[in-house]
Amino acid sequence: MKKQQRKYIELLIIIGSILLSLFLWDTIIILPIKLFVVLLHEISHAIAAILSGGSVISLKISEQLGGVCSTSGGNNFIIASAGYLGSFVFGAVLFYSGYETKKMYWINIFIAVTLLLFAANFIDGLLGIFIAFFYSALLMIMPKLPMKNFYSYLIKILGLISCVYVLFDIKEDLFSSTNQTTDAQLLADLTSIPAVYWAVLWLAVSAAGIYFLIRFAYNKGFRKLR
Repeated sequence: MKKQQRKYIELLIIIGSILLSLFLWDTIIILPIKLFVVLLHEISHAIAAILSGGSVISLKISEQLGGVCSTSGGNNFIIASAGYLGSFVFGAVLFYSGYETKKMYWINIFIAVTLLLFAANFIDGLLGIFIAFFYSALLMIMPKLPMKNFYSYLIKILGLISCVYVLFDIKEDLFSSTNQTTDAQLLADLTSIPAVYWAVLWLAVSAAGIYFLIRFAYNKGFRKLR
């Protein structure tokens, strides 16, 4: 098979997987991935709090795909900004690891250990703890199993769906009619810039990021797994 053909096949597999996931978006099949991204979103807030000199009190996710991260101290602007950006970065790193099989194991281990540390110290509620343990086990086991090609695609799809969910998360924050406090609203309160502008900014950043990830997939498509 020619290199150009392999590129197109790679692109078709990635885009086809995303379209299939969108078709199944509101089904129980995609729900575990959504919960995973919500957990990454709240963990990103927590990491930002710690790195900016604050501390984490607790974090919790719900079956309705909501999440709360309670922190003390730290830089509120950085903490509020970290949810969208952090969950996207986690997804992008997972997607990248699917093309670097020698690095996949260590990237997966890092994310798995992060999940376990938060489960042991900060996550409140059985659902969040279960999701953290389930995905930490999944990420540690998959690189060790045979059928490397198959599992590399699972990692790519998990990472890319995680990134796509960020778009839906921002859209819900932008157009939701509920009175819940969103990251965009928190940023608006801190900066006096309307929440809609922050939501549109993160929407544009995430969309651009997904575009470059798909370009990356196309450019890497002809390379065989090592």
